[in-house]
Order: sequence, then structure tokens, then C-alpha cells
Amino acid sequence: MRFVAESVGIILEDDYNLIRNSSNFKEKRELLYEMMEDICKFFETNLTDEIINYLIIKRGITEESIKKFRLGFSQSFQKDDELIEILNKKYNKNINLLLDSGLFRKAFNQNRNSNGNRFYNLLHGRIIFPIFDKFGRVIAFGGRVIENKSDNDENKNDEKKVAKYLNCGDSLIFKKSENLYCENFARQKAKIENFTIIVEGYLDCLQMHQAGLMNTIAPLGTA
Repeated sequence: MRFVAESVGIILEDDYNLIRNSSNFKEKRELLYEMMEDICKFFETNLTDEIINYLIIKRGITEESIKKFRLGFSQSFQKDDELIEILNKKYNKNINLLLDSGLFRKAFNQNRNSNGNRFYNLLHGRIIFPIFDKFGRVIAFGGRVIENKSDNDENKNDEKKVAKYLNCGDSLIFKKSENLYCENFARQKAKIENFTIIVEGYLDCLQMHQAGLMNTIAPLGTA
């Protein structure tokens, strides 16, 4: 029933009180979908004017696209603490699901938050691109570094030490090799056109959608 409903865009209401007290694998997945949605909203609220201007002026991404594709920003360890405090209040004993998200890792003492939970996220200081499944649910995140120079500048020694793009690891709800960026937005147009256009990066994909080529998708990493 859930599969049929979601395939046609009908949302089923759930009682998550039972799910939060269960260790069942399928129920953990459902709870993780909810948690990833909450994390996505948090990243969206951290999208500063500076980052918005960077996306618009330097990368040609419109405000409409920023909202449609739910772009966000991941800031400091202090912001991680704020996020984890919010999640801890809602998910309490299930806070360790963060480790199943592919986004968070166990941290050491210097990154311990006030509740004693030790987590840090992998995408610090990056623009956040939520990755959706074909039903539009947030299942992972990709992050892109912010560059002050042209992408074609060969003298960016600092950037050689840091990957331009970084994705979440695989999780209970996300497999990099089985998902595509913008698949949920491209499906309808791809059915009509009977083909898809594949580009390399998130920003390339968004620019193609802005140009009306909405059957465009991108793989999630070189793998």
C-alpha cells in the first residue's frame, strides 16, 4: 500500500511513537527518513546571504532553484551541537541513528556536545545539496566547497588537499551506486522525452534544469 501510494504522490500518515520505540529494521529506515528531513531543514536555515550571493553571482543558480532543490549550508562544530541538541530532543534514545545516516561520525572529546553525544558531520564548510529518492524523500547529502577563484585556476594549492565534492556514505536508506541526483525531478520529463541527459556535478545539473532540460540527472561521485 505504501509503495503504490508513494508512487502516485500520496502521503500516508504514520504514528512515529511506536516506531521510535522499535528496533525493527524497516521501522528504523522510516525514522531515518524523518530525521534526514529535519537535518535538511536545519541546513536550509543556515544558508546565509553570503552563500546565496555566491550561488547566484558566481554559479548562476537562481533563487527559485535554491528553494526548489533545497540547497543549504553546513557551518561549524558549534552548529553541529545545535543540530544534535534539536535532534536529541525529538529522537532521544534513537539519536544514534545519526551514525546510520552516512553523514555523521563518532567524534572525540573536543567535539562532545552537552548531552555527551560525540558526533561530527562530514560536510563542514560546504554548500549542501540534498539528495532525494525517486519519491522526493531526503536520503543523503552532497557538499561542495566554496571557491574564491575560478574552477580552472591551476594554482589552487589549498584546494588540492580538499575534495571539491563530497557525499554522505552509504546508509540504511541510501546507496550511492543505486541513486542519481535530481532523479525525482527528472523522471516525468524523461518519460516524455524517452531519454535522459547525464552531467557530472550538482551545479551542472541545476543549470541544465534552469535551462529547461529537466530530464537531466547526475551520478553521485566518480564511482
